[in-house]
Amino acid sequence: MTDIAVRNAKPDNSQTIRLKDERGLYLGIAPAGGEWWRPRYWFKGKENRLSLGVSPDITLKEIRERRDEACGTIARKRILTSARHRYIVI
Repeated sequence: MTDIAVRNAKPDNSQTIRLKDERGLYLGIAPAGGEWWRPRYWFKGKENRLSLGVSPDITLKEIRERRDEACGTIARKRILTSARHRYIVI
């Protein structure tokens, strides 16, 4: 995925779409136009998702760095989430 692809992404009127990046990261685009960066991960056999930021407030490079930090945190089983901000606190 590139920054240009992120900027040109448009919502679908019927359902949330996922533009996949690498290593489980994707950009979810809601029908109303909201865009969230989310990585997928599995914990105890169940798929989970985190919200790492809102597009276009954060660049692709920054979100990939956040994903890497979050993956390290999850691997250490110390997931710290902020209910107010809804992203990983490292």
